[in-house]
Amino acid sequence: MKINSTIEFGQLSDEFKKHLQFLDIFNIKGATSMLLFGLYDIPLLLSLLTIYKIEFIWGILPLLVILHAWMFRLLFKNPFSTQFETILYLGAFGLIGSLTFIIMIYGISYYVLGISSVIYYSVLTLTLLMSSIILIKYQIDKYAGDLTKEKKSRDQSKYIGLVTVAPAIGYILALITADTTILKHSVTLGMNFILFLIYGYFGARFLHKYFFMKTNIDYVNFQMPAKKDYKELIKNGVEIK
Repeated sequence: MKINSTIEFGQLSDEFKKHLQFLDIFNIKGATSMLLFGLYDIPLLLSLLTIYKIEFIWGILPLLVILHAWMFRLLFKNPFSTQFETILYLGAFGLIGSLTFIIMIYGISYYVLGISSVIYYSVLTLTLLMSSIILIKYQIDKYAGDLTKEKKSRDQSKYIGLVTVAPAIGYILALITADTTILKHSVTLGMNFILFLIYGYFGARFLHKYFFMKTNIDYVNFQMPAKKDYKELIKNGVEIK
């Protein structure tokens, strides 16, 4: 993960340069709050309404509190002072989100679909574990090669599209299958698994980015405010970090 000190920033491939960059400071607050509301709160509410067990609300509550309290903190802090923290938040957002929907997958399987087979839960656990390992390994392998060699460009639009439309597709399918209870709950289970994968990817990507940037801090350039604003921020005790 540590870049050889003999390699200059300009020698790095575009992919590694991007991995060392902070997120757009002017849009990050709106983007992260929309992710929390649209990709976490709404799907979680629908899943909880499907299970309809108060125990799950209490079980998920600590995760909810952590994500929302942290999000509100970032909303009220100056974005120039939370550049690293925002990346760490997105990593934690992915990790907590994947854990949340793992819990929902087990809950829907047991309480809603009434599955009690040991074989089913063994296969399910193995599938979730292997999926997590693959997502983590993908990020590690992606940045384990030659740092100076340009790699073949990947089309990320299909993944962005999946993140955008997955909750909407789940909602539409739920409406279509509303009269078929088992099918509707199976669709909900499938959408929870897709969300688990999306969150797992988020967590692996941004946690790797955070630690990669921290490890190679000499190659990192903080986003800076305009000169006229910089003096005012320093005067008010805002630290660029």
